[in-house]
Amino acid sequence: MLDSIKLGIQKIDNKNLKGLFINPVDIPAIEVNLVKEMIINLKDNLIIMPEYKGKRGHPVLYGKSFIKEILRLSPYQSLRELNKKYSEKIRTIKVNKPFYIFDVDTKEDYENFLRLIEEYDYKGALR
Repeated sequence: MLDSIKLGIQKIDNKNLKGLFINPVDIPAIEVNLVKEMIINLKDNLIIMPEYKGKRGHPVLYGKSFIKEILRLSPYQSLRELNKKYSEKIRTIKVNKPFYIFDVDTKEDYENFLRLIEEYDYKGALR
């Protein structure tokens, strides 16, 4: 995943970026209100992520100062290591829906996910 992220950053004009959202494709339910709140709280030197019942999730919004750091990561490193290194720079936004920590990797996950979005009356892009 890191190689894809780095390639994406290199392909855009990242000099003018104010931040960078990272969201794995296996976490498909993101609500617009959360994205807006994350953008409002964005600062160059912060990492912003949702938190559901004490567990951090996705998307993650990296402030501008982290873009060069991401590009410098070796193929053997991960964004998790970057988050750990700068843990004091992480700010979380409390969310009341588990979408942001729910990975959809298997058919069973997908079926559970469909039940979850019904339970929480998800109104995002999937609808």
